[in-house]
Amino acid sequence: MKPGLFQILVVVLILLVLFGRGRIGVMMGDFGKGLRSFRKGLGDDDDAAPRLDGPVVEAADVSTDKTAG
Repeated sequence: MKPGLFQILVVVLILLVLFGRGRIGVMMGDFGKGLRSFRKGLGDDDDAAPRLDGPVVEAADVSTDKTAG
């Protein structure tokens, strides 16, 4: 059974009554800071060591000298 719009609104209203608008805003701000910190940590990790996810492609010998046979 999927929750409908009315059920979602009731849950949101209960959360607002229990925690208040200010406290929920502070919690969401802290959550956003945590996500930014996590993403920054992932970005710093990429700088430390190169990633080798894809296939390794070696350079081919492409000589344009037509005198060599």
